[in-house]
Amino acid sequence: VTILISVAGVLIFGEVIPMSVLTGPRQFQLSASLAPLVRFIVCILYPVNVPCAKLLDLIVGKEQQSILDRRDLRALIQQNCERGEQQPCSGKKRGNSAKRGKAGGVALGQIDHDETRLVVSALDFCSQTASSCLR
Repeated sequence: VTILISVAGVLIFGEVIPMSVLTGPRQFQLSASLAPLVRFIVCILYPVNVPCAKLLDLIVGKEQQSILDRRDLRALIQQNCERGEQQPCSGKKRGNSAKRGKAGGVALGQIDHDETRLVVSALDFCSQTASSCLR
C-alpha cells in the first residue's frame, strides 16, 4: 500500500501536474519563475542528501565509468553482428528490418547488417574528409 501511494504521489506531483501546468506558450517564463524555489529546496535538503550519498557510496561503492572510444564501440558492434550470423558483417546480408522476429529474419535485440553498416559509418564519419566522399 505504501509503495502504491508513493508511486501515485510521484506520478501526480512529478508528472501530471507539471506537464499540465508547464505546457503552452508561457512554459519558459513559468519555469524561470520557479527556479528560485527549486534552488531553495536543493539548499534546504543539502544537509540530508550529502550524508545519504556518502553512506550509499560506502555501502554500494562508487560508480565506475566504463567509457568506450570509437574503436572499441565499432569493434563491439561488429562483434555483435557477427555473433548473430554465420558470415561476418562485411559479407552477405541477413533479413531486413521488416522481418524482425519472424523465421528467416533477424531475431529481436540483434543488429542486422544494414544497421551495423549505418552505425559503423556514423562512427567513421568524423575521420572522413570532403575529398574522400567525392571520389
